[in-house]
Amino acid sequence: RSEVRMSGELHVSLEQEQWQAPLDDQKIDEIDAGQLLAEPSFLVLQRLGRYPRRLCNTSATASSRPLPFRSVVAELLRRELPATGPSMLDEAWAWAESERRAGHFGILSLEELVALRLCVGGRSPSRSSAGRGGYDDAGGILLPDLRDHSLMMSVNRFLASTEAAQGATSKSRDQCDASMAGMEPPGHRLWEAFLAEVMAGLTSLRLSQPQRCGSCYRLAWVPQGLWDRIFEPQRGAERTGRGGHLRFAGFQSVAATEPWQCLELLVQGCVPCLLEFDDSIARQAVDVSFRLSHEGQESENDQQAEMLLPAFLRGEVTSIQAEEALQPYGLTVFRVHISLATCIQESEDLLEAPAEAVLAGSLLLGLQASHPDAPTGYGEDPAAALLALAAECFRALGTAVEVRNPGKVNTVWKGYIECALDGINPIKDLSETLRQGVVGMARTALVGSVRASLRVTKRALGFESCMNFEAMEEDYARQLSELEDLRGEAIGPCREEVAGLGLETLTDPEAFLRFLQHDPIRALEAAPAILQVYRGGAKPAQRVLLFAKLLQLTTLAGGLLRGDEKVSSAFTSPFPLPGNGWESLLSLADVAGGFCVPRFAASDGTTTFVPEEVTEKPRLEATSRPEAKRAEAAQRLVALLQLQRLHLARLRLLVLGGAPDAGKTTVLREVFGLKHLRSGLSEEGRTDEVFVERHPAADTRIRPVYLVDSPGFGDGEQLHRNDMGRLLLGAGRWLPGSVTPVWVLRAGRHTKDDAHGFVQAMAEAAARMPLVLVTHVDRLFEERYREAGPRWRDQGPLQGVSQRDARWRAQRRLLMQELRDEVDATVARALHSHEPPELVFACLGGWMARECDDEEDEFLEPPPWPWAKEELTEFFGIKGKQELRTWLDARLGLREPGKKK
Repeated sequence: RSEVRMSGELHVSLEQEQWQAPLDDQKIDEIDAGQLLAEPSFLVLQRLGRYPRRLCNTSATASSRPLPFRSVVAELLRRELPATGPSMLDEAWAWAESERRAGHFGILSLEELVALRLCVGGRSPSRSSAGRGGYDDAGGILLPDLRDHSLMMSVNRFLASTEAAQGATSKSRDQCDASMAGMEPPGHRLWEAFLAEVMAGLTSLRLSQPQRCGSCYRLAWVPQGLWDRIFEPQRGAERTGRGGHLRFAGFQSVAATEPWQCLELLVQGCVPCLLEFDDSIARQAVDVSFRLSHEGQESENDQQAEMLLPAFLRGEVTSIQAEEALQPYGLTVFRVHISLATCIQESEDLLEAPAEAVLAGSLLLGLQASHPDAPTGYGEDPAAALLALAAECFRALGTAVEVRNPGKVNTVWKGYIECALDGINPIKDLSETLRQGVVGMARTALVGSVRASLRVTKRALGFESCMNFEAMEEDYARQLSELEDLRGEAIGPCREEVAGLGLETLTDPEAFLRFLQHDPIRALEAAPAILQVYRGGAKPAQRVLLFAKLLQLTTLAGGLLRGDEKVSSAFTSPFPLPGNGWESLLSLADVAGGFCVPRFAASDGTTTFVPEEVTEKPRLEATSRPEAKRAEAAQRLVALLQLQRLHLARLRLLVLGGAPDAGKTTVLREVFGLKHLRSGLSEEGRTDEVFVERHPAADTRIRPVYLVDSPGFGDGEQLHRNDMGRLLLGAGRWLPGSVTPVWVLRAGRHTKDDAHGFVQAMAEAAARMPLVLVTHVDRLFEERYREAGPRWRDQGPLQGVSQRDARWRAQRRLLMQELRDEVDATVARALHSHEPPELVFACLGGWMARECDDEEDEFLEPPPWPWAKEELTEFFGIKGKQELRTWLDARLGLREPGKKK
């Protein structure tokens, strides 16, 4: 059975193929979860142990009752294997129960054991009994007509279908959905429920088994078309190009030795390939051989035991070689060596981060890393996809909540005496009555009594004229005042957020807050327009102010989503939503994982922006939105937020900070090859704002790593540069566990420097000690040596000593030690830490960076002394460009593609 599975269909694709759909056939307003995630969202959650099991039901809604696992499996088998399904389920369930009673597989639940049994099948049929339906425990080569005795191929077809749907255009996605017979909703929820048990069981088995050393193998029959498209172009190449990772969608059956016997199952129109996976991949393989039935016992033939590799495995082809298979097969087989592609594990801290942190992280990455002139469509610019998701979150929030309106004013009635005397002036009436005599007095009394009785009657009957409108207006004004106070308290956290930034260029921090308090819904709806202005043509100083406004909106959004009492009291809000936020993501996303998200431009193509001052009245009397529309917007908001959270959990940022002219941009140019960045001492070479660039070895799905260049802190000319750095300090709070701060320090004597306080604040925000990269130590040594050398020679310890004497070298080392002590003192005083940080020296310019002495370039400086470069490198351990790149990549958890660790 394992040989049949090993020889089955190979579900493999090149990552770079995924986004090569024709541009005119692509909906630019659609964002696919596959653009941000390395695998389907339900599989990510299962791998992280966060899949909500109560979604495993036929209606795919959180409110309906989940199906028992046995019913889920029975329905799947009815669809996939109608003839043999019921007997397979009964056999697997009985086997699992007997194993549990015997005390075997204690690490697995009954459901996990049944799921694995159905995936890998039971005992292998022998050659002699296969045709009769008999079984024995002997291994052997199976006949193709026995392929339907397990669910493995059906599982892989489902996984391959979800992969095909990811990244597809709307037109092709419909075709993908139509091709998934029996897998459309609610069927795909059944598969997700089944896979949840398979994934949990495989994880438990892998953790309980000893790690294997060496490679593992699969002999696969690759269709000729697939071979020509993926493998043939890489023959003779050392490794695939950047972004050319192989992605194996389904589970793969592999062995510890080369399974040449699989060549007996000859498949026409296919190329025989021996896939050799390196030891990093082999360590992920799980032994699923159940022939000796319980854990801890080795298989009779451990080398032939069947192992499974996880789904959505990513690898890189390191070499392809043609060789002759062992006798008696006599076929030419291509040996394909595949190494593991480095994947960054999700940060648990970010998976639990508050909503405002996720939104702020998406805004930071989307605004600074996406490019306004990027090609149309989000697939080629994932940062733009994050930005669009954040914009849609603000839109959805504006729909889901309403500003609390004044309640219905209670009717206030005048008193009966007040009604009886309404319109009567006793003093005036008394004087007039006395002038009329007795008859007039009687007539006046009678008329007054009738009128008073009439008014009292109207009061008793509830006439409107008897209402106390003055008191009612006072009550309405009181409610308006109370709601105004509530809105003022609701934006209090926004005010604190801005005040905590300490921005120097924010002259009127209350301007936007007044608008936010006046009409919060319109402010939220204006967020996409603010994003458009930010990316459209705003200058760096304007971007500081715009980002500050966006941070106020994210703070308000976070308070609403958490259900903060102070914030929610001013709104009619459905938040916090009951249940698990991941349920919203899985319920909203279809099997293809698509989300229709409009771009953040105004609908008419123009740019709109919120004015600083607003004079019109707030829309308190607006008609309430339908409850269903608000609930739908709330679910959509949470789903989009969780999608961003899953992507950002893998994000890593290398943030370079320090004083002006320390060499931060030079590091990115020389070490990481970002030559388009400008550096230098002139004004045009100074960094004016935060730049976020992709790491050359990054992959947007499995290792989204970015390099962040910040303006030099402490600039006395352009204050917005300092404010850009202050905004960047929030990255450590917004993206916990994802930021690696690097302090680029220019070597020199310790002086009071604003950049030192900035670096300390950056380290505190990131909750980790920064890496320290010391530059220009060659310049500092040259200055000090030119000053101290003549003094040593003329009247010091080296007077009369030849410069070739070893004592000169020893004296120079004392000077170098003095410089090193100055650097250490600067770092210790700035960071206020008893534990020294990791510190390296690098010289990326000047005569220390000169690679060859015979270079003929009038702008290159020659070393001032023949021994200078060698002695400085030896003492300080100065790293070259490649050494520094390796050192930084190691701190980020990266390695160059195709290279072993």
